[in-house]
Amino acid sequence: MIVERDDAIADFLQEVVWQATSCKVFRVSTGEQALRIVPQLCPDLLIIGFQLTDMTGIALHERLHAIEELSSLPMLLLRTHQLWVHNEPTSCFSIEHPFDVDVLLQTIAVVLGDDIWMA
Repeated sequence: MIVERDDAIADFLQEVVWQATSCKVFRVSTGEQALRIVPQLCPDLLIIGFQLTDMTGIALHERLHAIEELSSLPMLLLRTHQLWVHNEPTSCFSIEHPFDVDVLLQTIAVVLGDDIWMA
């Protein structure tokens, strides 16, 4: 699942992940939408924009990980150098935006394993 406020970035991420993997890709644009939908869908991975319209990606990570059944859900935070914070959760993967597509896909492979790739 992609949680990103910028439609262009979300479209790009969705297309890259969908074309490169066997994963279904869902997306929402706010943290509140993610808080409602993630417990129902139980996605394999969340890709979260650093600054959403209603909260930060870190705040969303903390709220989702506070839910017991989601405490081990892998999350990938897209961050910018200007928005780097020293209290980024250690339980959250992160890559710097703008990012290289290969770095994004390699990070996803590390998180989900090699079996996600299309044959």
